[in-house]
Amino acid sequence: MSTKIFATSATLLAAATTLWTMSGAFAAEPNGVWLTKDRDARVAIAPCGSALCGRVVWLKDAIDPTTRAPMTDKFNRDPARRNRPLMGVEILSDMKPSGTPSKWSGRIYHPESGKTYSSNMKLISPDALVVEGCVSFYCQGETWTRAN
Repeated sequence: MSTKIFATSATLLAAATTLWTMSGAFAAEPNGVWLTKDRDARVAIAPCGSALCGRVVWLKDAIDPTTRAPMTDKFNRDPARRNRPLMGVEILSDMKPSGTPSKWSGRIYHPESGKTYSSNMKLISPDALVVEGCVSFYCQGETWTRAN
């Protein structure tokens, strides 16, 4: 009987250790390159100061069909920024841990409207990140996948 208990305990310990190890890797910060839901942009998330930031590093349609020049931040509310290339624009800023595991809060810039919103992002698996933009208490989000 004690051999069965020992074997069962060893199996449970091994399973718990595996889950703990996996959760440790899962709880990692979302540093890296992420593909947006529509697969039309890649955003590199990396530390910037005491927070995380995300910059556009790839666009599916990098050339504006009207001007035949690189896409610009043409909807930015600041007229001085409207001619800057969209590539390299910081769209996630000041993302700091929110107190909930694997969740950060900060701001998100939406280049298609030129507006900045409060934002949350939550790592739901090693390869899936939910990114939300919020107005007041209403948040709308999408899931980004880790780019390979």
